[in-house]
Amino acid sequence: MKTTDTQGLLHLHSLLVCTDSAARLWPLVPEHMPMELAMDPATGTSPLARAIAAVRERSERPLLIAVPGAIAKVVQEHIEQFGLLEADEYHLFVEPWSRGTALTTALAAAELKLTDPNAIMLVLPVGLDFVCDDRWEALVARAWQMAAADRIVVVGSRRPVCGGASIGSIRPGAEVAESPGVHTVRSYTAHPTGAEAWRARQAGALWSAHIYLVRANLVLSELRSSEDGGRIAETARFFALLGSEHWSSNDARELVKTLPDFSLEEALFETSDRLVVVPTSLEFCDLASFEGVEQCLEPDRADNRFRGEVQAMDSRSVTVLADSGRTVVVRGLENVVVIDTNEGLLIYHR
Repeated sequence: MKTTDTQGLLHLHSLLVCTDSAARLWPLVPEHMPMELAMDPATGTSPLARAIAAVRERSERPLLIAVPGAIAKVVQEHIEQFGLLEADEYHLFVEPWSRGTALTTALAAAELKLTDPNAIMLVLPVGLDFVCDDRWEALVARAWQMAAADRIVVVGSRRPVCGGASIGSIRPGAEVAESPGVHTVRSYTAHPTGAEAWRARQAGALWSAHIYLVRANLVLSELRSSEDGGRIAETARFFALLGSEHWSSNDARELVKTLPDFSLEEALFETSDRLVVVPTSLEFCDLASFEGVEQCLEPDRADNRFRGEVQAMDSRSVTVLADSGRTVVVRGLENVVVIDTNEGLLIYHR
């Protein structure tokens, strides 16, 4: 397999993770459509298309796109309809069961090891929106260098992830010798409470966007350092050898049910001494929530955020998403969200 990268990021493989989240963004998103496929009227692209664009030139082919079985068909149709990738440029990594990102990542690592023993994984949640500029390119290159040196590299945002339902906090330590811009990690908390998050912020914590780079073989070896993690790693290895055509069998489903249901952050990041963080000034928005969607819009002087044809008078901290083609007029409102699409109309007080 030949790398498509022009700056030497050999063995870099991307895993794009889709979810079948219950947080449907109706009426922004049709009732039965995953938010990863929702088209942005301003750009004419979906979150999946933007995620592919963020990793395509850096990654070896095929890209891995992890999807729950329930949405696999519509994701594939979306890729084909909009010509996002050729058939040989991606592998739809279909999970007929849901058991947390620890199993998803371990299974992807086990599959990659079969074709590229030196594979380095770039894991990116599809529902995370950000500006893909030179900062992103530099971040990936720096993180790749550390991952190639057998470190687990997480991306730390200096600002909280907008709309993030589950934002991990990272307390950075000293800068890694001979690796400017990379820090050791004093602590990683996958699911901080409100009080923990406040204390972490006061202490200068970074925020996890759930983007990370790591060698495939390191994921599996590190998971084996604990009993629960070892069961996940061995099951992933077994499934990879078994072949995806057998993953939906009753025996496979029963085996998965016996595994712990937790994220890779809980299984590995909170305990591993190989964890490092690359801080970034990039701002990330979690599009699985209305808050994340509106935070992607630039505010005006009155902290109003508009998309589409909007007329506003005497209003403050109002968000209007006018995606129906109609003009929406707001007057004398504060802290109100208006969403008008062809699917329906939603108005609520923030």
